[in-house]
Amino acid sequence: MNSIDKMTNMKLSESFLAKLASEYTLVSESENNTTYSASYTIGTFSIPEVSDLTALTNQLPKRDRITIEIKYTHTFDLDSLNSSDEDAIKLFLRDIELNIPHMNDKKTALTIKISKSSENQLISIYSIEKLAEFLNDNSFERCFAKINDLSQRAKVLELQEDIPSFSTSLFTFKNKKSNVDAEPTPPQRDEILKNREKITNFANSAHHNFIPDDFNIIVGTAHQNIDHLFKKLLIASSLIYICDYSKLTDTGGVSLKLNGYKTITNDIVKNSISDTDCATTYFDIYSWIYNDGNTIDKIGIARNIISIHLDKEILTSITKDTISSIGSGYQIYLKDNLKQYIEIKNKISESIQKSSEKASDLAKSVGSSFRSSVLAIYSFFFSIFLFRVISGKSPSLEVTKEVYLVFIAFMLISIIICWHTMNELKDERTRLESSYANIKNRYRDLISEKDLERILNKDYENICDLNYIDSRGGKTRVLWGLALFIMFILMTVLRMQSYYAQ
Repeated sequence: MNSIDKMTNMKLSESFLAKLASEYTLVSESENNTTYSASYTIGTFSIPEVSDLTALTNQLPKRDRITIEIKYTHTFDLDSLNSSDEDAIKLFLRDIELNIPHMNDKKTALTIKISKSSENQLISIYSIEKLAEFLNDNSFERCFAKINDLSQRAKVLELQEDIPSFSTSLFTFKNKKSNVDAEPTPPQRDEILKNREKITNFANSAHHNFIPDDFNIIVGTAHQNIDHLFKKLLIASSLIYICDYSKLTDTGGVSLKLNGYKTITNDIVKNSISDTDCATTYFDIYSWIYNDGNTIDKIGIARNIISIHLDKEILTSITKDTISSIGSGYQIYLKDNLKQYIEIKNKISESIQKSSEKASDLAKSVGSSFRSSVLAIYSFFFSIFLFRVISGKSPSLEVTKEVYLVFIAFMLISIIICWHTMNELKDERTRLESSYANIKNRYRDLISEKDLERILNKDYENICDLNYIDSRGGKTRVLWGLALFIMFILMTVLRMQSYYAQ
């Protein structure tokens, strides 16, 4: 391994120190979302080749900017480098060389500061250990805020150390030599947040939109410092999405209330979580609740089971087999609900069948009224000629004035009956339609809208019934009018013949 390869396996700051000094001591090191900084005391300087220092500065991502400052004890002047330009590097090394003869102790201070900029949702991480220290605040709320600020700057965190890549649904911690470019995006993030608002009361929801998936490692193995921090955040965030009530407190903890078979109230302080084994259990429960199915039913069962699976009613003492118990409880719940579902479905089918029968009866009643009315007129017509035969007169088609007036009266009565029948049909149709709507509303609270729509076949039967009533009503109205018209023409012709025959 050549010297450059050795340098690339070191932190970038250490690579610079190895070139500039043969003896040095680390005083402090820190990193946050925007800056990396490391301070050293120098025992003995060494003057590298300009090309070596240039090669190191060129290893720095172009989006970032490095500043090296040296503060001596014998002068107030500072030697600084903030460019990768060769002339600037030559001048920097020359100034160091001029000051070396005047150094009389080992208190010369050297500071390396790197300003980090985001580019295409990518930002550099120079010390994941120090970044973890920065993010690992004693307060849950400040932790969430710092991570949210980082996520606003970038989704891909490029590791400048030789550390394997790993990912959550929010971040990809990418080794700088890796070809991983995809940014993890939870496919149902908005839906999860919407469901959280429906089934939990998170007092700080207006200021925090994290989801537990943000802290769950889904690819690779996380650096131990990040892993330890994210597991604590995974516990807190999962509980916030499971408990009835939660609030990030002013003291830095999280206050939780879970209403199950027992009511559990806990205040969890971040530094008090020593065992993070429950992180996976709570994340599995959260995932089960929020992925597929009825979240309201699921979270009710989960809360009940969790409340009886805790040691001394401490939320972080949950047992690993709780998720299995929740699954079993849900299966029992589904079996009980299946019987109820079948009963409801049968009742709906019965109601629809009765509605169809009523529609059929309405259509039949219209036909009966039509037949009765027309039959009455025809009966009157033929009774005239039957009366003539019985009275001994020769049968003829003579229609007297009196007979014609009685016929007109019968026809007017028939028209009134027709009008009344059609209005009655219209009223009954409206009642039938209203009754069907009431059936839908009655069962809408018991089963889902989509399932009700499927059972009712998108109202197909009801639409067919209404169309059948309309069709029968229209046909009867036409036949009634046609029958009366024919009788009117016939009687009018006969009356005119009788009139002129006189």
